[in-house]
Amino acid sequence: VNSAKNFTNFLKFDCIRLVDLKLTWKQAVAQSARLLQDRSFIEESYVQNTIDFIEEQGFYAVSDGAFALLHGKGNEGIHQTSLSLLVNKQPVQFGDKSVKVVFFLASKDSKEHIPAVVTLVRMVKTTPLIHDLEQCRSEEDIYQTILRYEFEVS
Repeated sequence: VNSAKNFTNFLKFDCIRLVDLKLTWKQAVAQSARLLQDRSFIEESYVQNTIDFIEEQGFYAVSDGAFALLHGKGNEGIHQTSLSLLVNKQPVQFGDKSVKVVFFLASKDSKEHIPAVVTLVRMVKTTPLIHDLEQCRSEEDIYQTILRYEFEVS
């Protein structure tokens, strides 16, 4: 496995948060984006871009009862291809869909993130990743769970 393609290469440990909050989908976007902003991976403009893009495109990036993979359009305001993960004890409503696991993706170009997304899809389809993430009690737990399943599918 080329290490540059590893899922956890883009998802840094300090870009993972476990919360227990009543959030609207926009707040979930803002919270998950903030994790990347705090590392200066993205700018505020990309957060707004993502909200606008979702309002325009609808919730196609949300898999009901499983997870959301949120992203904006283009690469304006992105300094580094990166991912964040927000796991909320309370479900977040995206229209008529609801999820507790929210990934936020920022990609500097149209290709760099593809292997990570392929790995994510593989983990979701072939392991109990989402179920296990919902059971996690700490960010460390979450990270270890992802590392374990990433290794399993690679």
